[in-house]
Amino acid sequence: MQTAEQLGFAESPEVQKVALYHLAILFNLQGEFERATNLLTSTFGSSGLPEQIKVSLGLALLRVPLLPAQVDPEKDALVHAAGEVAALLTNHEVEAASRGFEEMLRDHPDTPYLHYRYGVALAEALLEERAEFQLREETRTTPQSALPWIALTSLTTKRNRPGEALRAAEQAVQIAPHSAAAYQALARRWRVRTDIRRRPPPRSGVKRWRSNPLEVEAAQASRYGLSRAGAIAMPSAENDSRMGSGASTAAQSFEDTARLAESARQAGRIEEAAAGYRTGLRLRPKLAGGWRQLGTVEYMLGHYAASVAALRRSVAIEANQADTWTLLVSASSRPRTIRTP
Repeated sequence: MQTAEQLGFAESPEVQKVALYHLAILFNLQGEFERATNLLTSTFGSSGLPEQIKVSLGLALLRVPLLPAQVDPEKDALVHAAGEVAALLTNHEVEAASRGFEEMLRDHPDTPYLHYRYGVALAEALLEERAEFQLREETRTTPQSALPWIALTSLTTKRNRPGEALRAAEQAVQIAPHSAAAYQALARRWRVRTDIRRRPPPRSGVKRWRSNPLEVEAAQASRYGLSRAGAIAMPSAENDSRMGSGASTAAQSFEDTARLAESARQAGRIEEAAAGYRTGLRLRPKLAGGWRQLGTVEYMLGHYAASVAALRRSVAIEANQADTWTLLVSASSRPRTIRTP
């Protein structure tokens, strides 16, 4: 799809928006939320956006690495609210967007990345004091994320507080030692620092991690993901009675395994979930939903070769699965790694 975008759509202009929309939701799936947002706004404009585009913008704002079809309906209200705010931001309606952020934070407190995205929007509007408050709130809401610290590095530098900027950059690197963005924030902070008594950070950090693929945040995917437990449910009691007691025992074993795997996925224990789905599929190897779910969690773990294999099994059983095909395209384009037992 990126190649198609580079070549242009002069010969097929009618497919341009459809193709670029799907490229944008693939960017979301891979955790490239800023690229997804930029592509959607450049393709569809900043006003009168279709609901489908707002949903994708909402997923990008909330930093949810899922396709729209994979989102749990229980999260619809939050995703739609985020999409409305994202549409306001693309139209530079900062105060209206601020009211939307405040409403979301009131209705959905402690939601990861809401304070962060609010702070970034305020900083872009040069409302620096309000921006800093939101970014510091994000460091408490999502302490495992380096993003608010990277943003605080830039903001406190602009506010002429070099000591705080340096501490923020160092905190970002401590939280995400494999992040090129964190090292870049630290390197930029050192370039403007006048105190040379401390050793500057190694430049190798930026070079070493710049080419790394982005990691999909498994907790976010689990937090917003559609439960597929129903897609891998056991056969009906009537069918079990025809197959005999041995089959009924196996079906019960499969149901228990699937339930435990789904519970582990929702709790963010992705390795455990993958193992559970593999066990369940040995009992029921012809369930497209089971292979789809296994392919999804393998993708979340970065096991792209295993994800491709599982997703191919799913579409071979049931070809009419648009979200599975889209995930298969994405997994096929990722660097392959060998999963060890």
